[in-house]
Amino acid sequence: TVTVVLIGFETYDIDYVDHAIMQSCQQGNAFIGLKIHKLKDLGGSHDLIGKNPLHKYRIGSEKNSILSNIFHEHIWHEDDGEKNLSNWIKEAAKIVAG
Repeated sequence: TVTVVLIGFETYDIDYVDHAIMQSCQQGNAFIGLKIHKLKDLGGSHDLIGKNPLHKYRIGSEKNSILSNIFHEHIWHEDDGEKNLSNWIKEAAKIVAG
């Protein structure tokens, strides 16, 4: 019911991310954009900041219906993601529920 889009440097241009977002829209899911650019990978490196792919999609024809205008974007390390993720999911679900 809530799709969490992990946003890294290359996420914006990955076809399967676009496919997952479109499928989630068709199912009526809510969204969270979650920037993960400072999380370290297994090699100790971290990704560069990336663009939110939710900017590319809208629900309906209104200008303010762009997904990134409707659903919140968070930065994992700055917004204390480990502590707040469950609350963000609940908030996103409430947006869809009205």
